[in-house]
Amino acid sequence: MIDIEYINQKLREGLTVSEVRKELGIGEKRFLREVKELLYKFNQKTKQYEKIQSDKDMILVTKNNNVYNKDMTLVTKELQSNMIQLSKDYERINKMLEWFENNCDNDMTDVTVRISEGLSIDYIRSNEIRKTVRVDEKAYESLIELSKEYQQYTIKDLLSQAIYEFVNKYK
Repeated sequence: MIDIEYINQKLREGLTVSEVRKELGIGEKRFLREVKELLYKFNQKTKQYEKIQSDKDMILVTKNNNVYNKDMTLVTKELQSNMIQLSKDYERINKMLEWFENNCDNDMTDVTVRISEGLSIDYIRSNEIRKTVRVDEKAYESLIELSKEYQQYTIKDLLSQAIYEFVNKYK
């Protein structure tokens, strides 16, 4: 690997980049590649090599348009666009996560809510579990319609209440 400080010293002494390269016995392509790998760029005004970016920010685009970070990890165009989209939606995603965390209260609480039309959610909440079940299509459509009528409740609340009432009725 080349020594940038040595090269800059020779440039201050009046040598050209080509002369320094020849003195080091390095070809032009190898020299340029090593300078780039060290994250330096030649400044025409000062006639010196200067650091261009922090290691973390450096992205290298190869001839076949693959993108690599400094550790030479492949970053595809799709991944790059996904990361850009995520950064654009950062605030919205944080708000959604905050809402989710606030609405996923895993404490044991007794919930009783009465609506003027008579719907009440009064099952005792406990830890939530995730299950996949198959349901009749028309029954599910009816549940979706009911959830549109009572938008203050989640489908989870409505389904949990229905199971609670069914189990209590047929114990």
